Amino acid sequence: MKRLLQLFTTLILVNIFILPASESQAALPFPKGWSYGQTITVDHTKVAANFTNFVILINLTNAILKDVTNGGHIAQSDGGDIRFENSSNVKLDHEIEKYIATNGQLVAWVKVDILSSNVDTVINMYYGSTDPNKQWNITNTWESRAKMVCHFNETLGDTNYDSTTNALNGTIEGASLITTGKVDGADYFDGINDRVNYGSFDYFRSTHTIEYWFYARTPGSPSWQSISAKFATASSVYYNHRIRFQSSSSTLILNAGSSNVSSSLIIQSNTWYHVAATRTPANLMSFYINGSLQGTTIAGELYATAANFYFADVNNGAWFRGTIDEARLYTRALSAAEILTQYNNQNSPSTFYSVGAEQRLNKGTFISVCELLHQGIFHQLLISDRFRFTFLSWFKSCIIFPL
Repeated sequence: MKRLLQLFTTLILVNIFILPASESQAALPFPKGWSYGQTITVDHTKVAANFTNFVILINLTNAILKDVTNGGHIAQSDGGDIRFENSSNVKLDHEIEKYIATNGQLVAWVKVDILSSNVDTVINMYYGSTDPNKQWNITNTWESRAKMVCHFNETLGDTNYDSTTNALNGTIEGASLITTGKVDGADYFDGINDRVNYGSFDYFRSTHTIEYWFYARTPGSPSWQSISAKFATASSVYYNHRIRFQSSSSTLILNAGSSNVSSSLIIQSNTWYHVAATRTPANLMSFYINGSLQGTTIAGELYATAANFYFADVNNGAWFRGTIDEARLYTRALSAAEILTQYNNQNSPSTFYSVGAEQRLNKGTFISVCELLHQGIFHQLLISDRFRFTFLSWFKSCIIFPL
């Protein structure tokens, strides 16, 4: 009897430590229900400071990211089963700007809870889930002080939609919706009568940041082209905000009231540039191009006004000829490190992070204890003075018979 109890104890341990062959043998800690995954490793040398809740761009095209009907591993045709987690298996909020099921293109914005400038940050991307729920959370991807996030990725209609809950949408007045922008789609302006009208809002008279990508076409008329602008006074002498392209000298100028900052960088035609303008609570205006500070000034007096905010125009004059993509407006002044890191990420996603090989959840084959017994693996453990074990293959079970 003692020998038999020892045998039962052995079998229990075998069940606990040997049988779960169906669990993943891959390095990724797969969440329940997901079958495929990849690691995305952010190069810490491209991150200018340590950040929390920093939104990064993930831009990938890979045949394995096609949906299942097109031979890939994405379960939902809109990419709704794509899930991001940090290295501690905590789900990260994200927005999918674009997903093409037929070629596996993914453009997503992921809010990373901790982004380090000291060590590489690892993000896990999972897909191929049977869960029918959409994994994105657009509302929580963007911080509460992001008052407008427009991707300019619309292909139809006359509205540039805001991804935040503020619904600060722009009305497209003549601009063309094109499929090739800096990140995804963009708006093209002909320099004659195209613009986007965002109506009247008053964020520029207090702490703020405005940023976007622009692409100036071959310089034309007029020599002063307003890329973004809002008048400050009824007499139209000053601006609460204006970034203008001086095509004659190929420079940018930031206007704020009676103050202005000119860029030291020469703007080349037919080239993408990232521009950002910030204002601190102390009224210090800072102007950045491609993550590099161009200059600072104290903002001049700004006025309450019902004037509209426009991209590519100001009050039916100084039309901009070129393309604009990925515009954001915040009610806080982004730091120089934030702006530089955004530029590094959006300008060259493929060098900002690396993507590991696809891993698959190993389904394996369940092997019962009695199958192991039948194979003779535990034969020596089954010999006793009074009992023997017989394997019944048609039941895949064990029966105890007295000797």
